[in-house]
Amino acid sequence: MKYSIEIENGVAKETLVFNNKEYTRTTATTDYGSSFVDMEFSEQMENEGLSDDTLNKLYDTLGGFFVSNLLDIADQEKNPTELTDQTKVHTNEEEIER
Repeated sequence: MKYSIEIENGVAKETLVFNNKEYTRTTATTDYGSSFVDMEFSEQMENEGLSDDTLNKLYDTLGGFFVSNLLDIADQEKNPTELTDQTKVHTNEEEIER
């Protein structure tokens, strides 16, 4: 199994190789968070004969919040001064909440 993600300009392209078959999913940022352009990995893999337990684990592990959080981090990497209200800045001795 292999998983990779590339994020560029607010678009995340994920690639999952499972049982020697490659699956891709694209997620784009929106005004309200992010939205899948493609189907979930588990939806793409439903006809592969995998157990419901495996499909559920894939969905739970690689679901939307994971990618959405990575898109947020990538955006903050591009714009480090644009911190959200929930972002915490760590200093050597204290934690300041902005």
